[in-house]
Amino acid sequence: MSTEAPTDSVLVQRAAQGCEQSFSLLLQRHRTTVYRTLLSKIKDRDWADDLYQEVWIKVLHTLRDGRYKDEGKFGGWLTRVTQNAVTDSFRRAKKSSSVSLEDESPLWMELQEESLNPEEKAVQEGWHADAVRWMHALPTEQYEVVHLRIYANLTFQEIADETGVSINTALGRMRYALINMRKQMAAEAAVA
Repeated sequence: MSTEAPTDSVLVQRAAQGCEQSFSLLLQRHRTTVYRTLLSKIKDRDWADDLYQEVWIKVLHTLRDGRYKDEGKFGGWLTRVTQNAVTDSFRRAKKSSSVSLEDESPLWMELQEESLNPEEKAVQEGWHADAVRWMHALPTEQYEVVHLRIYANLTFQEIADETGVSINTALGRMRYALINMRKQMAAEAAVA
């Protein structure tokens, strides 16, 4: 009898067929990442708790309805579902009040110094928009590592566990992501 834990792909397949235990194992395996991602973008714990439930309900419905296409990247897909839930929540809040949303804004970006003048703030916001654009141009595996490191504040060991790769692979993906982002930055600077 094998004592190895089933892969995400196996759990996804079983959960899609109605196995509650498999879905529970997926939830347990990825709950920390989902919650950290939510808290990195939303400072209100009650709001984050509500979204946490919303994310997992959406995941369950997507699996059970057969709309999830397993390509061995459940963690990356789950991160996108979580990000979309945050974005949708901010949009709903914005419609009902004047909440401002800075998409893809990690906690460290929101802790800006009050002493910045308008020009400095504009430069910082422009840099942030460029960095987000460069991030989205990365290959999926590199984007996932950068997102989990910056926005979910995971350690590289946690990223490795989350994505099902070795810590060296996670570190390598981050290295190549930074190289690729620097290349994009240099290419844009050469054109300007």
